Amino acid sequence: MLVSISVISTFFTMLYGLKYGKESSIKWVLSMALSLFQSIFILQPLKVLGLAIFFALILKRMDDEESEEVEKILLDQNCSWEQVKRGVYSGDKGQ
Repeated sequence: MLVSISVISTFFTMLYGLKYGKESSIKWVLSMALSLFQSIFILQPLKVLGLAIFFALILKRMDDEESEEVEKILLDQNCSWEQVKRGVYSGDKGQ
C-alpha cells in the first residue's frame, strides 16, 4: 500500500511539475532534495542533541534533589552515605 501511494504521488507530482516547464521543475526538485537533506542531516540531529541535553540537565537536577533528601533522612537516623554504600547501615537508627 505504501509503495502504491508513493507511485501515485510521484506520478501526480511529475504531471504538476510539467505544467511549469523544465527549468522551474529542476529548481523545484533541487529545492525539495536540499530541504530533505537539510532536515535529515542537520535539523533532526540538532533536535536530538537538544532534547538529550535538556533531559540530561533536568534528570541531573532531580537526581541531586533526591540525593539531598536521602542524605537528610540518613542524618536524621545517625548514618552516613558512606555507610550505606559499604552496606554497614542496618536501618536501626544507630542502636
